[in-house]
Order: sequence, then C-alpha cells, then structure tokens
Amino acid sequence: MKKLFASIIATLGMFTLMTTTVSANQFNFAVEPQLPKNQINKKHSYFDLKVAPNQKQTLEVKLKNDTDKPVVVEAQINTAKTNSNGVVEYNSDKLKLDKSLPVAIKDILTAPETITIPAKSAKNLNLALKMPAKQFKGVLAGGITFKEVSTTKEAAKKKGVSIVNKYAYVVGVVLREENTPVAATMTMPKAYAGQVNFRNNIIAELHNTSAKYINQVEVTSKIYKKNGTKALYSNKKNQLQMAPNAIMDYPTSLGGQRLQAGKYTIKVDVKAGTDEWHFAEDFEITRREARSLNEQDVTVTEDNTWWFVAAGVVLLVGVIGLIYYRLRKKDKENKALRAQLEETGK
Repeated sequence: MKKLFASIIATLGMFTLMTTTVSANQFNFAVEPQLPKNQINKKHSYFDLKVAPNQKQTLEVKLKNDTDKPVVVEAQINTAKTNSNGVVEYNSDKLKLDKSLPVAIKDILTAPETITIPAKSAKNLNLALKMPAKQFKGVLAGGITFKEVSTTKEAAKKKGVSIVNKYAYVVGVVLREENTPVAATMTMPKAYAGQVNFRNNIIAELHNTSAKYINQVEVTSKIYKKNGTKALYSNKKNQLQMAPNAIMDYPTSLGGQRLQAGKYTIKVDVKAGTDEWHFAEDFEITRREARSLNEQDVTVTEDNTWWFVAAGVVLLVGVIGLIYYRLRKKDKENKALRAQLEETGK
C-alpha cells in the first residue's frame, strides 16, 4: 500500500505552515495540538511558540481513535527543509541543511517512538522540549510526523513482526526567542552535474543562510560554456519557498540531451520580494562523470553517430580501392595490348 502523507499547509504571514484535525474516517486517528500559554498566535493550529534559552517545556498532542480497534502511532521529528521543487518539507530526513542552522529541532524536541491509542478513546502524546543555553535570532522550524503502524499476520509468519507505515500527518513546530526581524541572506557555494529522477540536470546549491523563511522566491538559471556568451540551457521557476537555514538543490534540465565533458559557467538570479541575489559559478564535467550520468539517464538514447561515420569511411575507402584496382588492371591490359600490337607490326 502506498504511503499517504497529509501535510496540510496554508500561507500565513511570513511562512507557510498549518495543521488541522483530520477525521478518523480518513486516517483511523485524529491529531489535535494542545496549544500552550506561550503560543504566539492562538489562531494557528500548529506550535508557534515564544521560548527562552534553557527553557524546558512539555508539548502535548491529543491523538483520538474512533475505530473499534487499538491504533499504534509513531512520532518522528524533523527540521524543516526545502526540496528541489522549492517546496518546504517537514517530514524529510534526507534533504540538506546549511551549517548556519543554530540548532536542529530534532536535537531539542523528543517524543516516544510509539503510542497506542485504545479503541474509541483519546490519548495525549507528550513531547519534551529543551532549549539550548545559547540564544538565537530568527526562527527554528520543523515538524512532528505521526504515522499509523500495524502488524500483519502474513508478515509475522515470514519475518516475525513487520511494521507497515499506513498514513502520516504533520504538526508544525516554529520556535523563536525574540520578535526582531532578521535579514534574508543567501549563497550559492557550488554547482555540479547530477540527476533528478534519472534525468541529467545541472544542480545549483542555493543556501538560505538566514534563520527565516524566504517566501515568493523566483529563480532564473542559465548555463554557458566557460567564457561563452550563448546560453546552452536555462530554467525559471517562481512561487518557491525556502525553509530557515535550508539548502535547495535547484535543477536546470538538459531536456534529454547528453552531458558533454568540459568547463561551464552557471549564472543564477534569485528574487524574493525586495531582496535580490546574483550568482555565477564555474564548474567542470569530466568525461567519466558525463559517461556515467548519460548511461543512467532514462531519456538519453545511445549515440551511434560514430558508427555511421566509421561505416562511411570504410565504404569510401573500399570504393576508392576498387576503382584504383580496376584502373590498375585496365592500365596493365592496355600496356599488354600495345606491346602485342608492336610485336605484330615488326
């Protein structure tokens, strides 16, 4: 069964994040954050908290089970990240973060691995929050992912007990220690040849080095041969969003074309409201990289041009050889005929 992830998100002010209670008809369990007194905006249904250094606090999430059987739920905590489509994810542990991140949410917020909700009842899940001693500016953002798990008799026969993820629900967590706005900052430390869904792309690493969401982001990229003036490939996307201190691997597709070894330059322009950044980065694609990536690209067809060229050369050489052979043979025949005529005339 495919995993169904239900992250319910809406734009509110400086960032995008919202959760609402989901009915048990859809999920077998419902989730309702119990907002504490230090909730900044009571209208938000996710944790939007004003905290302080060294603060300890217990966060509560009410889990409700309306079914006739117990439901087992696991909780996983992740820091907010940004995927290559410019979408913030709150339930991924694979995407990258910039080293400027003050502290990861998963390092200061802990939860029980699983909780069992009895049939026709509700139960609170308690999460322990422990803020670091060092004060930070801006926001820390992440999410608590709740997944229903179950054991199956068939899987138990094969492997003893097998846990199968069925559904997921994300509750956002945003923490701040002061309300002073921080400036948006961004860098692009490198670019390289890579792949997205087994298709060749040039990847530009865009780093949000500020502890704030950067919204309404527009990115334009162009790729040139080094010192060239004509763009070989380009891409433009808008309405993107970057999580605080997150890295976005921004792709520029080659459109099914083969990667060619050589030296290149990528130019990237980024706009977000009144903020603008302009980057240029040189990179090199080696023959080994190009060959390896081309072999993995599902849209690249094998280039057999050289076979046709080689066959053409062989054919041409053969024709020239045949003509030369016939001319030589004809010349010998003519010489023999002349010699015979001269003998006859004596």
